[in-house]
Amino acid sequence: MEIISELSCNHSGSLQRAKDLITAAFDAGADAVKLQCWDRDSMVIDQGRTIASGPWAGRNMADLYREAWTPWEWFPPLFEYAAKLGIGMFSSVFDTKALAFLESIGCPRYKIASFEALDFGFIDEVSGTDKPVILSTGLMNMADVITVAMGWPEAWQLLCVSEYPANPASYNLGRIQALKRTWHVHVGVSDHTLGSAVPIAAAALGADMLEKHLQLTGDDTLDSMFSMTPKEFAGMVRDCRDTESALGNDYPEPSETALSFRRSLWVVKPLAAGEAITSAHIISARPAGGLPPDSLAGLLGHRVARSLDVGRPLREEDLAR
Repeated sequence: MEIISELSCNHSGSLQRAKDLITAAFDAGADAVKLQCWDRDSMVIDQGRTIASGPWAGRNMADLYREAWTPWEWFPPLFEYAAKLGIGMFSSVFDTKALAFLESIGCPRYKIASFEALDFGFIDEVSGTDKPVILSTGLMNMADVITVAMGWPEAWQLLCVSEYPANPASYNLGRIQALKRTWHVHVGVSDHTLGSAVPIAAAALGADMLEKHLQLTGDDTLDSMFSMTPKEFAGMVRDCRDTESALGNDYPEPSETALSFRRSLWVVKPLAAGEAITSAHIISARPAGGLPPDSLAGLLGHRVARSLDVGRPLREEDLAR
């Protein structure tokens, strides 16, 4: 599973803080960092509309997006900084103007957010770059998901709940395996919940990608309410990797050490050469070393080839022919 650190607006208007977030993502074990690129003046039509609930309740929507904006002049130095660190970077794209800009700086792939993911003409335009496309499905119903799977089968679909923070019960992660099995698409999760439960469950269900917001420790930003600190993010990465490792992809063979502690047949009453074995002579006990326990019934009445003392394993060569 590829783990993406969402930088979002947690830079709080500081290029240095943006770089610090990239460093934190790299140190925490993220595979890539995602930026957000939109035209500041046309992202939202300012109708004086305020947000009714959630972490931004009472805020003017247009003002909120202006504050959350990542300056486009930051993108080249941030891409360069990420490359020097050795961590991947790409961007969400929200309009054709932003797409043209991102193409001009060589953005390697694109994410389309839930609120744009039903604009199939825009998906076509982004797909026309011949670069990987990732779609959030937060506003899609099943018919929309099928339309995307049939029309753009190479697109990655990220299960998403467009709430901030989101309720884990709203994610319905069982869809991961159903979508992979039925439509053979790459499926991941764009997670807005608190904590690591959803990411770990996604890893256990075979998600191909996880996206999670990252903030610097002690920050109070527009997105900090549902963003992880670097320590929390690193713990999530570790738990997801451990979950993937625990799943494996085959039936494991037990170790030689473990096998050495299996039960086997042991002598608990002396046997003279030629004497017949009875249930009083032999028991099944740990460790290994003697014949397997399930052979005991067939050995009763069988004579031994040599004298056998108490405390030794019963082996094939001890039996009379």
